[in-house]
Amino acid sequence: MTFIVRQIAVTADGREIIRANPFADPQIGVGRNAENAIHLPDLAVNPEHAVIRRLDDGQIEIESISGQKFSIDGRDKMSATVEPAKGAELGFGGHVITVSQDSEDVILTVKRVEALSDSAEDREEGALYTLKGLLPGKRISAWSFVGLALAAFLIWPIYTWATYRGVEERPDQFHADTMWSSGALSDAHHSLEGDCQACHVDAFVTVTDKTCLNCHEDDAHDHAKPDRLLTAMGDPEGLERVSAAFAAAFNKPRGRCVE
Repeated sequence: MTFIVRQIAVTADGREIIRANPFADPQIGVGRNAENAIHLPDLAVNPEHAVIRRLDDGQIEIESISGQKFSIDGRDKMSATVEPAKGAELGFGGHVITVSQDSEDVILTVKRVEALSDSAEDREEGALYTLKGLLPGKRISAWSFVGLALAAFLIWPIYTWATYRGVEERPDQFHADTMWSSGALSDAHHSLEGDCQACHVDAFVTVTDKTCLNCHEDDAHDHAKPDRLLTAMGDPEGLERVSAAFAAAFNKPRGRCVE
């Protein structure tokens, strides 16, 4: 008589993968340790939970060696004798071992089943001891994060800009629309850090050459005509073409004073 252990694993798409291993030993172990012939990776199972041995009369005996019970056909036992031809169902934690016989071999089919804690009542009871019942769902959390990001980085800066639009010199404190700033101003324009409207005439409109000339009309050097300057610069290449396309889409023409 040989023990045939058939391990059944279920994939994410519901397919069953069956692996069968024969054991000629008169006694095999059941437990969480990988050395056992029937390895059950389940915290509800003792590392060396039980043994299954052959008897001279053709029956098999299941005996707990850990002091922890197992179930047989729904009843908790410390030891039991089973006639393989009649079959039985052994329960160890979240696993079921079905006993059957094929010719002279004892077939032990191992399958993971839903743990008792997965029932609706136990899930509700388990929620009492976790934060899961107090936290919002993933969908609500995601939309809440989107709303918070829009409020912090769009609505608040727009409100700040509208509030201080006519103020020439802002008070020395944090202003939300500075989160849109691309960085500190150059040393030459450092004095304008508190007066955004000196250069930015309107929201979401790029600084124009006319704005620059309002301050630099008297000290501006001679320049070639804009079209000749663009010709000298040449057409953008590679990633510069992508950057130029985005700039044009947001009303940033090439050849401005800032370049």
